Amino acid sequence: MLNLKNCKVRWDREKYIPKKVYGFEMRPRGGTPRKVAEAFLKENLDVLRISAPLNDLKFDKTVESLGAKTVLFQQVFGGAPIHGAWVAIHFDQKNRVFMVKNDTVPLLKLKEK
Repeated sequence: MLNLKNCKVRWDREKYIPKKVYGFEMRPRGGTPRKVAEAFLKENLDVLRISAPLNDLKFDKTVESLGAKTVLFQQVFGGAPIHGAWVAIHFDQKNRVFMVKNDTVPLLKLKEK
């Protein structure tokens, strides 16, 4: 589980949500990037202050580059995708998570509208 005190964090000042978390070391994990990312999210939803239920974060795709892989999840609400609401889990070549970007919308904001 992440400890934000031991990471570099870029905060969303309006919503007080960690938007970008990096500068931490995780142990390598076995499995596909998607499975590892899903397990990582499950362990860290509270730490990342993601109020959406896990089943409202729909796997979109895995993107591979020369030095990393990124697993993208789209947030949905009432079955509809929310424009710009994503979670991106970044992996190095040893299958270690090294950065998370969180652009989800808090449920409280969605229910207000």
